[in-house]
Amino acid sequence: LRILQGLADLDIVGFDVVEVSPAYDHADITQLAGATIALQFLYMLASRK
Repeated sequence: LRILQGLADLDIVGFDVVEVSPAYDHADITQLAGATIALQFLYMLASRK
């Protein structure tokens, strides 16, 4: 998440979560990490406006 915060000043126009596979993620760790990172990116975009 610190990396995303460090990118806040850049003119980023897109973001891609490459692979989250709930079928193989029995502990939901990958799902939660993917969702958290995507949500933080959306927060970052919203805070710019």
